Amino acid sequence: MEITGDVSVQVTVPAVAEQVGLVRHAISGVLTDSAVPDSTALDVLLALDAMCSVVIASSGESRRLRCVCTVGDDCAELQVTGHLLGDVALVHRGYAWCLLDRTVEGLMVATHDDGVVQLSGRKAYRSNR
Repeated sequence: MEITGDVSVQVTVPAVAEQVGLVRHAISGVLTDSAVPDSTALDVLLALDAMCSVVIASSGESRRLRCVCTVGDDCAELQVTGHLLGDVALVHRGYAWCLLDRTVEGLMVATHDDGVVQLSGRKAYRSNR
């Protein structure tokens, strides 16, 4: 089945590393069934892993992780939202940030007074169609 037009998938799981595979599987399915080239899909999945990793590292296990991927005609957009644990700060360095710098454009980090943190970015591509 090939998906045409914009499509979005949202997955919410506990903020633990063991759940990232489930998120990756769901988003991978949408990327596979759309016009996203394989190399772009791999970059999107790497960015997803990195975003989840960064948020999980600063979250409590009782918190939730919400991951959204929206695939359009010429780009895939990712958004990962979580909750920081108490006074724990989001770490802006390391391997995960290196991956994000190399795989997505327009990386944005938003934090809110209630501890909500949101990472987002996009990956442009030329359609396989």
